[in-house]
Amino acid sequence: MLAAARRIGGEALSVTITGGLTGLGEPLLGPLRSALAGFPRSLRLRSPLGQPLDGARLLALDARAPHEPHVVRVRAASSPTVPNPPVPPPAVA
Repeated sequence: MLAAARRIGGEALSVTITGGLTGLGEPLLGPLRSALAGFPRSLRLRSPLGQPLDGARLLALDARAPHEPHVVRVRAASSPTVPNPPVPPPAVA
């Protein structure tokens, strides 16, 4: 998170932590708050606005967001290829 914050311009940033480890509470969040307080820019820890998949959807659909220069977009072929079904081995006589 701090590495990403170094690359983003601006004065203050809001940051969010998501995932299963956040359920640990203070054993995780206490040291995290200390690290944020020691960072040279103002970073505010806030609650997430949705689930991680909500963020992935926004990354995929919104090309106007500030993260866009860091996104690699891959387009799928117009018609997906379907693999041939496996051929059974010949019967042994």
